[in-house]
Amino acid sequence: MRITIITPAVIDPAKLSQYNSQSLGLARALVELGHSVTIMLATRKRSAKTQTVGSVVMHFSSGPSVGSHGWVSHRALRSSKPDLVLVNTDLQLIVPSILRWSAELGVGVACISGTMSSNSKLPRVIKTFLAHRNATAMRQILTFAKTPPVANQLRVLGCSRVKLIPVGLDTSDIPAPSSALRSEARSNLGINPTDKVLSFVGRIEADRRPLDLAPIFAALCKTDDWQLLVAGSGALESAVHSQFTRANLDGRVRFLGTIPNKSIWTVHAAADVMVNLCQVEIFGMAILESMYYGTPVVAVHADGPDHVIRDRVDGRLCAAFPDVIADAIQDVVANREQYSVNSQERVQTSFSWAAIARELLQTIEVEGVIRGT
Repeated sequence: MRITIITPAVIDPAKLSQYNSQSLGLARALVELGHSVTIMLATRKRSAKTQTVGSVVMHFSSGPSVGSHGWVSHRALRSSKPDLVLVNTDLQLIVPSILRWSAELGVGVACISGTMSSNSKLPRVIKTFLAHRNATAMRQILTFAKTPPVANQLRVLGCSRVKLIPVGLDTSDIPAPSSALRSEARSNLGINPTDKVLSFVGRIEADRRPLDLAPIFAALCKTDDWQLLVAGSGALESAVHSQFTRANLDGRVRFLGTIPNKSIWTVHAAADVMVNLCQVEIFGMAILESMYYGTPVVAVHADGPDHVIRDRVDGRLCAAFPDVIADAIQDVVANREQYSVNSQERVQTSFSWAAIARELLQTIEVEGVIRGT
């Protein structure tokens, strides 16, 4: 079967290597099942060219865009001659057009949704309009929601064919976890085997709440010697630096900048615990990556972490108070061996792209997809 996956949110092709692409992970798993897969992505880079990653074709469409809302080519969709179109929807402006084009081509189509809300700076009335507009177009379309809250949002908005299916972790470009790899990671970073290490991986922007790091880390350092690894960059980087300097903790913190996806394993493998402070986390790929390497995660409650992490089993979920988060980190460190084993088991059994791709296709076969005429 020829499958086209459409991701209309604007991306920079040069930054694809900096994160674990969900579309590419799914595409690779579908190829392993014997299918031909093309990914269509929106970009502002007119010079972007079609790439082939393994057996997956990645076609970049440059065209009009508004913020993160991109455009993909009707002609390119037709040229891919798909038997099935999978559309990453969310609040993207072009979604109704893609669904209409697929119907005109007589092609089966299903949607994949990670959110029906947004933490962008758009006025609430516009975000509400986009949610209702896209939901109306998706009402009779088989739609896969990435988390239970998104599934509920879709049903409230009138979508009648909603199925829950999570995001997976693509491990194609990263090394398998092992004790030797953890030792190598610590050696690469100049960390002693017995040091206690906390990690923070993500953009240093307001929605990630990086300014909470300093009080959390200060609470930890009252009782133990800790190191903090911060992987990421953003507008608040200078402010976060200043916080640690004022607290006289800057000697224990290392800002590593943005690290490519193929190398981020070093941070995950070296840390004892990762902390995720984002209260609007849609899913949290860095959480899966950390758990894959046996590094448990302490996260504040949000849709993604609440779905991925089983509290007090393979990590901790808690309220967004620095002292509460620090206590949860201490709990994980005190019982790290069991949390670590459970974290890895959780990823392997529940967030494998191979299993998710099979489930997605089986659901499509059972439920059927709408085809145009």
